[in-house]
Amino acid sequence: MKKVLYGTTALATAALIAGAVTEAAAAERIQIRVSGFHQQWVVGLDQDLNDGDAGRVQQGFKVSTMDQKTNTEICFVGETTLDNGITVGVNVQIEAFGSQGSRHIDESFLYVSSPQFGRLQLGAKDSAARLLAVKGPNGGISIDDGDVMNLQMYANTAGTGVQTLPTTNKDVASDSNRVTYFTPRYFGFQAGVSWSPHVGEGRNTTNNPEYGTRNIFHDSIEAGLNYRGVFQGVGIQLSTGVINANAQRGQVPALDPSISEGSWFAYQVGGNLSYAGFTVGGAFQQVTSGRVQVAGAGNADFSLRGGAWSAGASYEVGPYLAGVTCGQGKRAGFTAAGAGELKSLQCALSGAYTLGPGIRLVGGFFLFDDDAQNPNTGIAAVDSTIANTSDTSGWGGAIGITTSF
Repeated sequence: MKKVLYGTTALATAALIAGAVTEAAAAERIQIRVSGFHQQWVVGLDQDLNDGDAGRVQQGFKVSTMDQKTNTEICFVGETTLDNGITVGVNVQIEAFGSQGSRHIDESFLYVSSPQFGRLQLGAKDSAARLLAVKGPNGGISIDDGDVMNLQMYANTAGTGVQTLPTTNKDVASDSNRVTYFTPRYFGFQAGVSWSPHVGEGRNTTNNPEYGTRNIFHDSIEAGLNYRGVFQGVGIQLSTGVINANAQRGQVPALDPSISEGSWFAYQVGGNLSYAGFTVGGAFQQVTSGRVQVAGAGNADFSLRGGAWSAGASYEVGPYLAGVTCGQGKRAGFTAAGAGELKSLQCALSGAYTLGPGIRLVGGFFLFDDDAQNPNTGIAAVDSTIANTSDTSGWGGAIGITTSF
């Protein structure tokens, strides 16, 4: 009887221990929380699409003078700290409303970090150079890779198939699957480096990138350095970065022997100064090499050489923010005879008022001027999406409510 009792007690004790272990493990598991942002905008627009210059394609159509825009992203984020002090976390972001109404995973990555060793990040996420970059300030409507272009507040006709964006932070491809490491921040400095074997947003392809049919570039290396500090009451932010990617074999035809731009290389710098609510700053990026083929008959050769700059100033006091920002980007365009560079200039004067935690009322005006100088009039035979290459300019106003949660 004692043996049975002892055996029963042992089983009960083992069950309790197993239950305690299970409960402890469950308590230490990653707990997912929901965050993100939701934006609603109303945009008024006055855009000139009629182009009568010789050698250019007349647009002859009008855009809506009033439009409504939505931008929403839902993030599932969670992390846990292990007994050894190392933190493990995950981040999955869903684009709830894309440019075409599409719904898809934007970023998805895992990270391992500690105060002593820094942060290791794996998955579909922007590069270290992009994440450490400093841009100029704005008053609520951003230009540098921001609201005007991302929300499509106007119709960009200066090369619809090969857009030139006024951003100083252009990557080979954002949200590529990559491995990234960030150092801890020492004396205000933090460095990071990324490696992406397959260049392309959220792409899992074959493990032979040089001969894959879906990649334009492969083995991209991106490195960045960032500084944050305060000197005599003046806040200082500085950054610099470089990006290099190898061209896929067979993707860069020798249409022009004078251009040898198989690889993609770019460098960028940026900085901000702030004092007593005022902030001024800007950024610059230069792409020194890079060529791709444009799909279609003839596979026309398109150069990615070019650059972009941005500058801005803002003032913030209490719940109020006001600022002005401008940016211009350009690309060399097609290497075929008769093709010229593509330019895009944008400026915005805007302000914001914080209604409550994570809730802002934003409004302002913007202007734009997209210019395709001397485009090749025969390019329509190569790619129909570029047949509308032309000049366009105008201005608009926008008001919106932005929320973060």
